[in-house]
Amino acid sequence: MKQFFIWSLLLVGQLVYGQYENSLLWEISGNGLEENSYLYGTMHLHDDRVYRFGDSVMVKFEKCEAIALEIVDDAFTDPSALDPSLLGDVMMPDGKKLEDMVSKKDFKTIKRLFNESLEATMPEDMEGGFLVKMMSGMLINRMKPMFTSTLISARSANMDHPLPLDGYLMERGQQLGKKMISIESIDEQMDAINNIPVEEQAEMLVEMIQHLDEMDVEMEEMIEAYEQQNLNKILEVTQEYAGDAVEDELLIKRNNTMTVRVDSFIKEQSTFVAVGAAHLIGETGLIDQLRNLGYTVEAVMSSHNPKQMELNKLYQWMTGSFDSQTQSMEDSTYYDISLEMHPIWEESDEKWIYVEQAMSSKKEAPYRQRVYKLEALEDGSYVSYVYTLPDEKNYIGQWDNEELFDKLTPEMLIEREGCAVILKK
Repeated sequence: MKQFFIWSLLLVGQLVYGQYENSLLWEISGNGLEENSYLYGTMHLHDDRVYRFGDSVMVKFEKCEAIALEIVDDAFTDPSALDPSLLGDVMMPDGKKLEDMVSKKDFKTIKRLFNESLEATMPEDMEGGFLVKMMSGMLINRMKPMFTSTLISARSANMDHPLPLDGYLMERGQQLGKKMISIESIDEQMDAINNIPVEEQAEMLVEMIQHLDEMDVEMEEMIEAYEQQNLNKILEVTQEYAGDAVEDELLIKRNNTMTVRVDSFIKEQSTFVAVGAAHLIGETGLIDQLRNLGYTVEAVMSSHNPKQMELNKLYQWMTGSFDSQTQSMEDSTYYDISLEMHPIWEESDEKWIYVEQAMSSKKEAPYRQRVYKLEALEDGSYVSYVYTLPDEKNYIGQWDNEELFDKLTPEMLIEREGCAVILKK
């Protein structure tokens, strides 16, 4: 169902997959390489949320001798540079027309959405954009439905940047004077699309316009998963939509070709390889296939990945000295409570907080002492686990005493079952 969503982003899921660390950047080493290379998962959108690189991405990008993208073509950054001979591949063969494959009502809806999407994604001041708009009536009827689906499906994403992420990486690589490598040819990508009958494409296009609200939700989920660098969530969102033909043509065959070519590129020089994120994962994904060839492929974890940044922000909000004095003065039914929440074990990778709660008039005798541990969950929410500590009285007012807390270890704490708090933004 809704295979249109998959091909629009070239993010096709596998039904069999492993678990991956939350990272879009992966280091390739070993197997005789003189210098390490890198894999990076992209999303083919203009949305600012897909541009939020971790702290290592551009460092590795600039370090590598070559940049390898799915396609390196000037049309990526300038529509007027599109090779006119490719229009034949974009158009349906044998004079076929979309209006002959769908109902009049559906054709009218598709045409309206197509024009709205053009308006949103291709401003008139973009070079070549005005001509495309003028030809929209002819394009909608003769263009292969897959391309129409791609345009319409991206309409709900933000247009924050003039180029999709891949186009930006191509432009930046050229500015830096890098060797630019096209992993595939445009003809090869066109062949993958052409192997899916246009009648089947039209059926999927109709299904898409009948589920627009659902598609918009899926798009938002996909962008959020990408922003969190959550490859497992990307597969979870997409795996149910990949039919055999789409999966075989747009993912499996292309992954096999990409793996062979990436293997040759990285043997020649250090290469930053950027492809659609789902090409990295799954049984036929580049990560596992390169591992099978003998390479070590490991996640490059960023201290600035969005999920970690949100956890750090929550940690900062929850720590400090708090009280309800103002509330108690305004309403005498409320007590003036003092709450102390302070970081402990700050050198640990985990987020631990010592908590002390007392009447403000009796801070020396808290009625509750706890230790919290904060963790990020896969669904984008957070959990605060609650623990009691031994010999509580020894810790009263001692949250700044690092030496004292160094003698305490997580193994000495007792988790309060059923008391964990789930937090959502």
